[in-house]
Amino acid sequence: MNKHHVVKFSATIFCFFLLAFSCHTGLAQLKDTDKYMSIGVFVGTAHYSGDLSKKAKLFSTDLSLTEPSLGIGLEKRLDPRFSAAVAIQWARLLGDDINAPVGSANYNRNLHFRNDLVELSVLGKWDLLASYGHYSNRRKWVPFIFGGIAAIHHNPRGKTAKADGGIWVPLQPLKTENQTEKYKRLGWTVPLGVGFQFRDTEKIDISLEAGLRFTYTDFLDDVSGNYPEAASFGENALARAFSDRSLEPFAARTDKVRTLPVNNNITAGSLRGDSKNADKYLITGFKIKYLLSKNKKKSTLSRLHSVNTPKEILMASEKATTKGDSTFLRFRERYSVEHLAINSPYSEMSPKFYQGGLVFISDRRDNKNFEKQARSGFHNFFYSPIHDLFKNELTKPIFLKDKKYSKHHHFAADYISSQQKIILLYMKSLIIQ
Repeated sequence: MNKHHVVKFSATIFCFFLLAFSCHTGLAQLKDTDKYMSIGVFVGTAHYSGDLSKKAKLFSTDLSLTEPSLGIGLEKRLDPRFSAAVAIQWARLLGDDINAPVGSANYNRNLHFRNDLVELSVLGKWDLLASYGHYSNRRKWVPFIFGGIAAIHHNPRGKTAKADGGIWVPLQPLKTENQTEKYKRLGWTVPLGVGFQFRDTEKIDISLEAGLRFTYTDFLDDVSGNYPEAASFGENALARAFSDRSLEPFAARTDKVRTLPVNNNITAGSLRGDSKNADKYLITGFKIKYLLSKNKKKSTLSRLHSVNTPKEILMASEKATTKGDSTFLRFRERYSVEHLAINSPYSEMSPKFYQGGLVFISDRRDNKNFEKQARSGFHNFFYSPIHDLFKNELTKPIFLKDKKYSKHHHFAADYISSQQKIILLYMKSLIIQ
């Protein structure tokens, strides 16, 4: 995948997630979910694919090149399917020509590298199955896909020959790829992957995920381009030694004895690495997330539709009402009048239960359409899930926007129970006495 294809590919992925999020947000207005934060810790492995892997593939399957990876991140649930996340990831990448078939061009080349890479990413996560309502109602199992963009900092190193001390040194300053300028150690990558999430407890999720990183550089392994002239390094003996390691009797990283090439055809200007294909790496592992939602546990929330009043007491109260007694006063100890978390200094009226929540009208948040006569904003429809009504924090009910009726008062809501469809009533004017 060359740079042109990487740019085109990343743009396509970005548009896909943007479109998916926009469309689903519009469809999910009446099926809200907790917009909670979560913090996650990742433990896994990193796997390099490039000029120093056995074969040029989308990702390498050489287990000897597997190295550790650790990460931490924050994730924000935005709707029933979509979440946005920021994460910082450390990964060690490794490659070595000693793994190539003996006698092949790569084996004879005898190069290796080790790269400790740090990645700062912004990701979109799309659950294939939606979860609605209280955070504890999220699905037990859910597959997902993710993608985004990330900035990376990398610093490839190589090990000197055993006779020279066997120490790891940075490769970028040596300019062994016949380049006139040092390549940048800052770059970009496009993460794209899949995963499977399991709800372990009410506030803990465990996921298994794998993400391939398409980079914009061919220098994660410090191999790209042609062999330089030895004279171009002047007095820099270290650079000369690293520019051509084909005749070293040992593989510097592993100290394995090498089979030296019979016919060494490496000369200045011959191919050292394929500069057409950018390097890639795959990160797989487990992530443990803890939900940071301030919402009360589901078990502590009020149950609006359950009445713990025995049938015989209800029947007795009905008889008392027919005799002129007040049922409300008779059982006043059973009731309490409290402000809901959705209350505001403005008007709220015409509530109607719908889809696990409450649809109501209010004149809040409408400074654009202002009724001069009443000195207040237009009445608009709002929706709030039932579990939000009793939280000890202020919540923001969803504003049900409708461009077609944006210049009309929203009057009331009702529904056809047999069809489970809601009817929203609008009025051109509303006279307030």
